[in-house]
Amino acid sequence: MSVNPEILAEEVDPGQQGILAEKTESGQGVESPLGLFGTIKWSITAALKAFKDAPLPSLLLILLWANLNTGPWTITSDLTDLTSLRSCLPYVLGPLAIIFFLTNMHGIRRGSGAGAVIALLIYGLFALLFSFNSPGPVPAFYFGLVFVATVLTSMLFMAKNTEINQLAENSVQLTWVIEAAFAIVVVYYARSALFSPERESAYNILTDLQGQSRSTGVARFIAIPAILALSRAWHGKGVSRFLLIPVFVTLAGALLRLESRGAIFGLGGAACFILISGRISPKYIVAVVVLMAAIFFAASIGNPSDNFISETVMKHITRGQSDSDLVSMTGRTSFWKRGWEVMWDSGMFFGFGNQADRYLAGGHIHNTWLQALMFGGLIGFVFFLLSWIITWINIVQVFFRRALLNEGEWLLFHESAAIWIFFTIRAVPETTNASFAVDLLVMCPIMVYFGYLATKLKRKAPLPGEIVSEA
Repeated sequence: MSVNPEILAEEVDPGQQGILAEKTESGQGVESPLGLFGTIKWSITAALKAFKDAPLPSLLLILLWANLNTGPWTITSDLTDLTSLRSCLPYVLGPLAIIFFLTNMHGIRRGSGAGAVIALLIYGLFALLFSFNSPGPVPAFYFGLVFVATVLTSMLFMAKNTEINQLAENSVQLTWVIEAAFAIVVVYYARSALFSPERESAYNILTDLQGQSRSTGVARFIAIPAILALSRAWHGKGVSRFLLIPVFVTLAGALLRLESRGAIFGLGGAACFILISGRISPKYIVAVVVLMAAIFFAASIGNPSDNFISETVMKHITRGQSDSDLVSMTGRTSFWKRGWEVMWDSGMFFGFGNQADRYLAGGHIHNTWLQALMFGGLIGFVFFLLSWIITWINIVQVFFRRALLNEGEWLLFHESAAIWIFFTIRAVPETTNASFAVDLLVMCPIMVYFGYLATKLKRKAPLPGEIVSEA
């Protein structure tokens, strides 16, 4: 059975048990994937199904990923220059996403759970509008356009979603597959920095990647498959699933060498969520304790210092910096102060469009919330904040109705929530979905999925006094 009736009886209101019993007996849904290869097949199959059911949104999503690490300054007249061609994509994808959305927006019905992504879209439109107020209007418009195109593309999956084709779920799996492919490429080109025993740190990985990405950028690519590996090992079945644990340990070790503190703490928060809220059983708690003890023992062999592990971890987290550097978060607080002063002096209400932090605060602002305020002004920031609040409400609503989920649904929700926790923690020392980046490309499909799943479960089992909109 994909749903445990004993758990249902304990966790769900008695008035909902008739619905749950019907679902349990019908055998709907999928069980957790089996082992290492089963979990890979599960995601690839779902990704291919997303492409089959929604080819245009899927193609748009892939092309948006292809636009990473470009800008209007990399556009040249050389038609054979791949980077230049990729840089032109926003001027094509933006109008296409708008046209496709306008012709399919009837599919986004009232009560479809689109509140969070609609709020994010309104923020993006304000940031795009405020390009006229930017010291660099061309880059501001460029990145504002590709931001809006990304949000609209994710909403296209919602417009075509049904409970039969499960497009909202499959679009998340498509995102996992694309991200994993990018991560493999990044790890391959950065392998000497990430895994060479001759280098103590990979913090200066920018040189290895020929200026394409800093350690904080690479950390995002690595952290997501690490979270997925841990989740699939924890939820999966069969002995082969334990092959995912070395994958997690390897990626987590690489993340530590990158010394991206936001990603390190984000991964820690996501891992704790997976282990604590997953299988609450004494045997799994014992397994975690034994595993951690084995890792610590293995890492300590051959090292004369009794504090070798703690010293190594702290060395990478502190990067050998002074206490003042740690307090200022490597100069981030000075950027935050400048950014706040710019907005305060401007009256707060109007923003300055994308890239405003680079022009007005002297560099990357390294804070999601302040970046959203600078880009969209106070009026745009309100909608940006609202998108986060609605998303977290959706997560909590699904979590407390988790007994309604079959094994496959619970796994996908659980790992998606863990990744959202990663980005939530990372939102303070870095920027996430306030601008176009890997973060936005991952988070938008998750926001759509959470909204759809929360609404579906509310219709099946509304709580006492809860008002549910009909589709």
